[in-house]
Amino acid sequence: MPTAQSTVTFSVKVRRGLGDATGLYDLLRPHATRIGSLTLDLHHDTVARLNAMNPLPFHSLIKFNAIVPAKNMESADGRGIIADAPSLSEFSLGHPLSSGWHLRQAPVFGHEAWNPPFAQLTVLNVVNAWIPHWALIPILSLSSQLVECRIWFDDYGRGMSLPPVTLPNLRVLDLTFCVMDPFPWNFLITPNLQDLTVTTSPDDYIDCWPAQAFMDFHARSAFKLRRLRLRLAQFFNQVDKMIAVLEMFPELDTLELRWMTYGGIRVAHDNAVVPLLQRMDMHSGNNQVLVPQLRTIQIDESRRCVDMLKSRCEPASSSVLETVVLYFHHGLEWESGSQSESGGDEDFSEDLEYLRERGIQASRAPMDYYGGDTFDDADYDGESSGQSSAPDEEEEEEEEGEVDEDSDAEEF
Repeated sequence: MPTAQSTVTFSVKVRRGLGDATGLYDLLRPHATRIGSLTLDLHHDTVARLNAMNPLPFHSLIKFNAIVPAKNMESADGRGIIADAPSLSEFSLGHPLSSGWHLRQAPVFGHEAWNPPFAQLTVLNVVNAWIPHWALIPILSLSSQLVECRIWFDDYGRGMSLPPVTLPNLRVLDLTFCVMDPFPWNFLITPNLQDLTVTTSPDDYIDCWPAQAFMDFHARSAFKLRRLRLRLAQFFNQVDKMIAVLEMFPELDTLELRWMTYGGIRVAHDNAVVPLLQRMDMHSGNNQVLVPQLRTIQIDESRRCVDMLKSRCEPASSSVLETVVLYFHHGLEWESGSQSESGGDEDFSEDLEYLRERGIQASRAPMDYYGGDTFDDADYDGESSGQSSAPDEEEEEEEEGEVDEDSDAEEF
């Protein structure tokens, strides 16, 4: 392991030219053994050329981030520049998003090109890029030490029969599906899972929650969730299944529910969610309150939803609610006295003030199909409840170099 005061942090943005890979390799080579954290913002054909070179001796490297153009994501097999990184704990890779970009346009992650040492990873983030089913199994089978895993999974694993994969230390699992698929639930065993996020494409019209596969997954693993986020395109059509999921986890303290709409168009399906909201209501007479221990709720806004939240502030309730975020839909910002619930977005300002007066931290935020987790920043760091494997006492120094006026990353 690296010693205190011995490691450096490198952040490099590669902009141009066929010599980028060689130039980058020559820049990193003298410092390779001392680099503890490395962020690469790569462009053009740099990825394939870089990973075709001999691995550098990244013997102190703990954290690796790479931002890669979509066309380079599926680079051919290579030696992998970070293959010789015995201390690597965190691997994050994705590609930048652009205006008008859609989830289905994401490229496929070419893990063979990078060849990271999966066996010692505690954090794996592959976002804005799909991992195909044939790659997911070997990746997770090798990554037995994972504590946090955030991946985008494609829809080609249907019907496959596979041996179970146990991730005994996994606490955070964030899965984004192109099309909802029971495949991951059919083989994973995660006994210590605490934080689960499930997202589907906003226009996945055949999205169907795999109720039996998920129940079997829970029965095998016997985990107790504390945090759950469900961002489902067809939430309206499977509210009964969502109620069943929440019944499985009465100990939840954080919940996010998103009934997403395509293109930011408000769909008048709020009534379909009423049975779920009624079960979450803490008005007197409800003896089967769902998730009674919630401290944080993030939810798409509607009148019935706000009424449910207000019920959790009444003196007679046993609620411990502390934080509320209401999501409004893109392009449909409300104004005071605007349309009614049935015709458009409603003004909930008085309701928010009601919650605040009762000690709740209440706010509104624009709806985001992907929960705000994009990979457009070199310092990507998603929500985390796990512990970093980097030593707390480690002191890092920033490597000096040419600095662009608009960036703190070294460029060439």
